[in-house]
Order: sequence, then structure tokens, then C-alpha cells
Amino acid sequence: MVEILAFVILVILGFKAVGFLWRGVVVGPVTSAYHHPRLFVAFIVLYLLVGWWWGLFVAFFGWLLYATIIGAPLGIKVLNAVPGAISLKAREKDLKVFTDGQGGYRVTEVTKEQRPWWLRVLWYPFGLVLSFFAIIVAWLLCAFLITLPLGIMLFNKVPAIASLYKR
Repeated sequence: MVEILAFVILVILGFKAVGFLWRGVVVGPVTSAYHHPRLFVAFIVLYLLVGWWWGLFVAFFGWLLYATIIGAPLGIKVLNAVPGAISLKAREKDLKVFTDGQGGYRVTEVTKEQRPWWLRVLWYPFGLVLSFFAIIVAWLLCAFLITLPLGIMLFNKVPAIASLYKR
């Protein structure tokens, strides 16, 4: 049990320990993604044993950090990691691939323009309350296997609800 918790903590902190198992293998510029049936069963078992309660703990820990203004940047990072804590879901990123003219490739992450800081400051108290309720509703959706995808989708939206952050 301790090994599973340590593994989940490493994944939450950003170590992509399971990335090579299910996200695919990079061969030159091409990425092939596959989902092995045994890994799907392992994810279900991990969710049933650890994910449902660990996700709530991580979500409220991130929310408490966000509630303290000093801890807000770290709180948003933790809130972004909640779907990974629940189901080991890797974060999706928008990538752009460029050719460099010499037959090589360069991959960069596409970033979105954020809303003005003053609007985000004004939104902070409202976002704090709304994100608290969003965490509760998302966790209740995750408590049932049939609504788990909806709960994870809502957990993905919690940072945007809290701080108007665009992914």
C-alpha cells in the first residue's frame, strides 16, 4: 500500500512514471499511442483502491493552498494535477511541430493568451467559492464509475473556475 501511495505522489508531482506505459513511444518525429487492456484494468483497480479518496484529499489540499494568496500559484499547480491523482490521467498539451529546414523537427508547446491580471484579481473571491463547490460536485461525480468521466472533466475545469486560467 505504501508503494502505491508513493507511486501516486510521484505522478502527482509531475514525474511521468507511467507515461511510457500507455502514452506511446517516440520514434523520430512520430508518436504512437496505445492503450493496453491490462493497463486499463490496473487503472480501474488503482482508482477503486486509492484514487477516489486520494483525489479528494489532493483537491482540497490544492484549494487550501489557493485560498492563501501566497500559496495560490502552487495551489493552481496542485489543482491541475487532480485528474492524475484520481485516475493517472496524463495532462493533455497542445503541441506544434516545426521543421527546421535540415530534415529535423522541433516541437513546442502552444500557450494561450491569459486574461488581464486585474480581472483575475477581481475574480479571486468568486473563483474561490465556485471552485470549492466545483470540487465537491466533481468528486461526487467521480464517486460513481458511470459518471467518472464527467467528474474528471469537471476537475479539469477547476483551475479555470478558480482563476480564469486558460489551458
